[in-house]
Amino acid sequence: MAKYGAELTEKIVNLIEDEFFTVSQVCKATSISRQTFYYWMDTKEEFRQEIEQAIARREAELMTMVHASLKKKLEGYYTTVEKDIYIPDEHTGEIVFKQKTVTKKECPPDLRTIKTVSYTHLRAHETRHD
Repeated sequence: MAKYGAELTEKIVNLIEDEFFTVSQVCKATSISRQTFYYWMDTKEEFRQEIEQAIARREAELMTMVHASLKKKLEGYYTTVEKDIYIPDEHTGEIVFKQKTVTKKECPPDLRTIKTVSYTHLRAHETRHD
């Protein structure tokens, strides 16, 4: 079992904030039990504060990612698709690189996302005015 300390706390904070680990995943990765994790949350104020701050930063990052993804779905975007082509060598029979193709692909706005956002916005607007 891992021993409580600043180094372990930092590792736990990084797993939560940077890797988006759940408590169960954190416990498995650091070889501590969930019981130990929650005991530290209840008895070590500094640990609890650092964990709560890491969770808040993780949630803010997730919301940023959600908004960026939603914006792409609503507006459409372009993506680049790269494909490597390999063929057998005439003399050795080994597979060798022949060429790389790069294609720019348009991803138009997603109608299902637009309908969902529009419906959700409309319902929220109706609820506020009831």
